[in-house]
Amino acid sequence: MKGSVCIPYIFDLEVTNLCNTECAFCPREAITRPKGRMTRETFELFLKRLTPYAQWVEGQIIHLPHEKASVRSGRGEESPVRVLMCGMGECLTHPETPEWVGRIRSEVGVRASIVTNGVLLDEAMMQRFIAARVTVIIVSVPGVSRETYSRTMKLDWDTVLANVRRASEMLPGRIEVSVTIPRDAGFTAQDAVAFWQPLGVRISGISPCHNRGGFMTDERLLSGEPQRPSRFCGVLARHFFTAWDGRVLSCCHDLRGENVIGNIRTDEYADLARRKTAIMDTGPSFAICPKCDDPQRPDRSGIAQVHVLD
Repeated sequence: MKGSVCIPYIFDLEVTNLCNTECAFCPREAITRPKGRMTRETFELFLKRLTPYAQWVEGQIIHLPHEKASVRSGRGEESPVRVLMCGMGECLTHPETPEWVGRIRSEVGVRASIVTNGVLLDEAMMQRFIAARVTVIIVSVPGVSRETYSRTMKLDWDTVLANVRRASEMLPGRIEVSVTIPRDAGFTAQDAVAFWQPLGVRISGISPCHNRGGFMTDERLLSGEPQRPSRFCGVLARHFFTAWDGRVLSCCHDLRGENVIGNIRTDEYADLARRKTAIMDTGPSFAICPKCDDPQRPDRSGIAQVHVLD
């Protein structure tokens, strides 16, 4: 078949969907798909599938339709392929997360980062990530003070702040914070910039509190803009969400595990990219999509395609 294939290049790897806290803007009570931690066997399968995909993308002419540009894909850290350990759980509760980051970096060579709430990011954990050559550590910090942070988080503000500051000193330039702003946050995006900038900590993103595929319904928290119905989904186009049990789901918002694209036990990621391309061509029809107000959904920038003959 001759054609253009959409290339998801951000691998969201959920090593666990278990968490050590409950955030007000995370609808954990709606998760009905199985809960657990990724096994070593499943991680080995992930590496087995990731390696040929990264090699397949390497050297390809990547077309960026929105930017009306084309570039040749590099390798290693120059590859668009990257792994982000995130999902519906706290990745630092999995004992092998730092070592698995190190294996992705050494065996596949692409960028590997994590998203964490930061409470377990102590000095010993940081030493493990430095040894693993982690690319970036993103800490979710929805607040700029104990008062604003405690509105949505049950973790200790002083502990998290101290961990972020120490981590930034140990790994300068590679610690970032992600700032979600609920409707009743008590602080603004400008406040977040004013707080973190003097500390030398980068902000990876500031985003409104959205409804997580329609599962979040508390109007006191939701601050996202309603999205017009769209047949397009930038999340589906850019991301491969691999759950802890090896299933590749539409996205992290699939809390019920209903939207299965494939499984790394049986499917190569290149084949799943073709499967996703067919879904993108018609528009995703998953039950969660009409309700979703994720700000990434209508975003067409950064969508990557390659032309293939097979």
